[in-house]
Amino acid sequence: MRKVKCAVSCLVALTMVWGLSGCGVPKNQYEILEQKYERIQKEMTSFNEQVKKVKNENEALVKQNAQLGEELRKTQQAGKTISQLEEQVRKLQQDNKAIADKNQELDKQNKQLMETPKS
Repeated sequence: MRKVKCAVSCLVALTMVWGLSGCGVPKNQYEILEQKYERIQKEMTSFNEQVKKVKNENEALVKQNAQLGEELRKTQQAGKTISQLEEQVRKLQQDNKAIADKNQELDKQNKQLMETPKS
């Protein structure tokens, strides 16, 4: 019984010593570890802020990319419209030339008919 009391007393004393000195770590090492922990916490906070900043920049670039894609689509559509209009102009010019040629031919026929003597 006496040995048990002595062992318990030793354990209590050791626990108190460890508790007071930072679980067996010398005071200056505990402070060093605490400083390292604080530095790491600051670095993590800084890193998280950088991640947020990059995410925001990424979102802005995604929106800008979508806008540019829409503008490109509109430009391509306008280009197709211009091409279609140019094709229509070419067809109308051909039709106009054909009509002018036909008109010229009819004018010749009209002159010939006017020159023929009336009987």
